[in-house]
Amino acid sequence: MDREDDTIMQSSALIRQLSEQPRVRDLSVEAAQAVLALRYCILCRRSERDPIPELERRWGNILAARRYRLVVEAIGHVWPDPFVVAPPCCPRISFDEALLAAMVSAAAQRDRPQFDLLTAEMLGGDAREMIFAALENFIRAQKPERI
Repeated sequence: MDREDDTIMQSSALIRQLSEQPRVRDLSVEAAQAVLALRYCILCRRSERDPIPELERRWGNILAARRYRLVVEAIGHVWPDPFVVAPPCCPRISFDEALLAAMVSAAAQRDRPQFDLLTAEMLGGDAREMIFAALENFIRAQKPERI
């Protein structure tokens, strides 16, 4: 194989790696649950159903369910473009869902600098503050021992 072929193969591999959507199963448990719960919330909104009973069942905690709904509302309020959500049965996550997963992970680790790094290009300071606070409140409600 010559140098040009090697460069083309490396470029193809890089493009595939950058454009391939991650799988739900590759996320942390917290991030995967947040992504799947978001998909459920979207379905409920479209069918005019309340997502709270299922979210409460998912986390065993009505406060976590309510606070997650606030996360979804905050994202819906400040996100600059329509938030792209994959279908419920899809094993791969959208790029927006991947960002949500990373945001959840940053908030769970109380890593505000990482959260800001992830979101600074698309959200202003007030929007980042609102979503980070909503995520922190959700995580505290989901796992009270973290307080």
